[in-house]
Amino acid sequence: MLTDSRIIKYKIELLNLAEEFKNILKVSKIKSAFRDTFYYA
Repeated sequence: MLTDSRIIKYKIELLNLAEEFKNILKVSKIKSAFRDTFYYA
């Protein structure tokens, strides 16, 4: 359960940054995340 909440928290953080920067590629480079993470969040 703890792992699930960490994953959700991480994805919410990514989505908030993407909204702030208006650029998914930039956020994925900053956070070292795959762009697929945004589309399957």
